[in-house]
Amino acid sequence: MRKREGRGVDLPAMVAVAQEKAVRQPKAWQRLVEGISGIAAQGAALAEKLGLQIGPRPDPLVPERAGRLRPDAFVAAHAVASAVRHLAEREAAFPARDVLKTALDMGAPVNVAAVEQRIAMLAERGLLIAGADGVMMTTTQALEIEQRIVASVLAGRDAVPAIVAPGDAETRVQQMAVEAMGRKLNKGQLAAATTILITRDRVVAVQGVAGAGKSSMLKPVVRIATAEGRQVIGLAIQNSVVRRLGADTGVEARTIASFLSEHEYRPGTSLRGAMLVVDEASMIDNRTMERLVDVASAHGVDRLVLVGDRRQLGAVEAGKPFDVILRAGSRTAVMDENVRATTPQMRGVHAAAQKGDVPELMRLLKADTIEASGTAAAVVADRWMALSLQDRARTGIYASGRQLRGEINEEVQRRRMMAGEIGRAPANVTVLSPVHLTREEQRLPEHYTRDRIVEFSRGVPTQGVRPGFAEVVGVQDGVVTLRRQGACRSGSARPGSPPTASMILCAFTNGRT
Repeated sequence: MRKREGRGVDLPAMVAVAQEKAVRQPKAWQRLVEGISGIAAQGAALAEKLGLQIGPRPDPLVPERAGRLRPDAFVAAHAVASAVRHLAEREAAFPARDVLKTALDMGAPVNVAAVEQRIAMLAERGLLIAGADGVMMTTTQALEIEQRIVASVLAGRDAVPAIVAPGDAETRVQQMAVEAMGRKLNKGQLAAATTILITRDRVVAVQGVAGAGKSSMLKPVVRIATAEGRQVIGLAIQNSVVRRLGADTGVEARTIASFLSEHEYRPGTSLRGAMLVVDEASMIDNRTMERLVDVASAHGVDRLVLVGDRRQLGAVEAGKPFDVILRAGSRTAVMDENVRATTPQMRGVHAAAQKGDVPELMRLLKADTIEASGTAAAVVADRWMALSLQDRARTGIYASGRQLRGEINEEVQRRRMMAGEIGRAPANVTVLSPVHLTREEQRLPEHYTRDRIVEFSRGVPTQGVRPGFAEVVGVQDGVVTLRRQGACRSGSARPGSPPTASMILCAFTNGRT
């Protein structure tokens, strides 16, 4: 202890401050436990405050009825369940140690031993599944979703007719490529296009590295399928990808969310025999992929084409179903030639990036790399300002993070003001910045700090909350007091209740234009 104090760390003092703060600002968990007599009553009250339903729809991670667990075990059970829900929303598998840490971070009045015992019990019951080395964990639900996705893909094998006869496919593809683009496809592009058109599998995947010319490959495919009387619909997660897909291929394109909203749970024949082309399929999460595959099967879609790169940007929510489908042995075409790289140096850069060889990548880029002697923002701004107006118009600035991007923008604007290119008085505006909470975090009142903005996308009729924006006025006893923007009326909402899953929490931040 003396050694630590010599380095400026006074652990007993830190513990004392933390304990004093905990007493002064009790968490909702503590308020729930205090003053409630009887294990059954305590369990019911706790579940109600957390938005859990005991009875007809029990939480699968807390299968016991209220009253069957000791108070400390009951709190540990709900803390672990809350932690798992939080982690499982963003990742299908997560470090086992994170379950313990997150459960304790929830602020529940519970010790490490009780949490560890609960985690071990869930693992024993098969509700939490640990890897062979015990480092990673997943949930039964996540595993079942992936199993259903794979089962649906395999059920679609040899289940639909070919769009083009195998003997004619390559010739027709190259003829259409020349007609559409004035050039033929390379070997990898041709193999992918042919596979899509001649396979009898409902689901076909195209694994293409960055710059492989996936959009060019799709152009003749879309035209041939349309000529064969097939409805072709382009799909993607993001609006920006949707617009690019439509512009590059000429296909009718829309977001996956809008497509599922129209066709899920609505039987019909409008999609029978259609081809669905999904771009950037690696960005799709498990639940969305499951819904998409189910809709394709239920509506008699003849071809669900998943185009992506397993090494590129993944889904925001849990799962990597594109990678799972590839590993499960689905019909797959591989495009591994970068047609975008036209020089030996760029081909080497691409190869190093694909392998994740950072030292080789930096060696190849060294001649074109400038080490900033001062701040990176100032160096970038100076170099951009030194360009001619024509060169500026075709020169982009890319930053590695939001903070650096903001610093670069501010430096560029400052230099442009000094040069008289823009007004000297900056325009200050107020913008909303997403807080990016998981659904589990949205249930906890402590995240609804004063002056934050809550958006109710669908409203909460059971609590009398209409769709729209509202400002957080205060929080007391788990109830969030809200004030409608531009109005004097106030209302309240209880975040722990299930209907508030439609809430999106934002915060006011100041920005410049």
